Amino acid sequence: LTAGLLAVARTVPCARDVTTALASRQVTKRYRAVLHGNLGRVGQCGEVTVPLDGRDCCSEWRVVERLVMKCNNRDLTLVDLFPHTGRVHQLRRHCQKIGHPIVGDPQYGFERDDAALSAEQTTDHTEPLSLMLAAVDLKLSHPEAHYKARSMRTDPDASSGSWAFAAADQSSCSFDAADGTLRVQIDMPPAMLRLVEAGRSQSATTTTCTTET
Repeated sequence: LTAGLLAVARTVPCARDVTTALASRQVTKRYRAVLHGNLGRVGQCGEVTVPLDGRDCCSEWRVVERLVMKCNNRDLTLVDLFPHTGRVHQLRRHCQKIGHPIVGDPQYGFERDDAALSAEQTTDHTEPLSLMLAAVDLKLSHPEAHYKARSMRTDPDASSGSWAFAAADQSSCSFDAADGTLRVQIDMPPAMLRLVEAGRSQSATTTTCTTET
């Protein structure tokens, strides 16, 4: 299952507003994933528009970091993914379509490569890797945001109504009263962090050895 953020409406009116926002593509979602192979240089972007189930769809990707794992010197790529439509398993299927499936994907991934990574990453070599895909950034219009912002501006001593906080675990939440948007960001889940850290350290070792050679 995909890890990370999940928006849950607590009231019926809120559920209607969120559903409408999703349908009209007014919700911004960013996922982070670890892909098999070298997708490109850091900062490189692209999009996939391959139709799924006979319907048009679009996914955008951006390379965050390149990683190397010592088992067979395999390349991995840490990416941000932005789905602009909402088809079933869209990101997982689009990553497969471009030849860089998500690590740990039991349905669309590279089973043999995942088994090798699992043997390297876990003490129990029979334990499968979890799906390296997480929703880490969500931005949407808050159903009551505009009302609250107007109420606060009627008080001359009140602030603009915007606020933000950040936690030690890299998570953060902010509210922009100007456009009435709520944004929540979190870090990658522990299993993904461990894989990324391993890839960083081994990538650094590989670079050092290559330079010395």
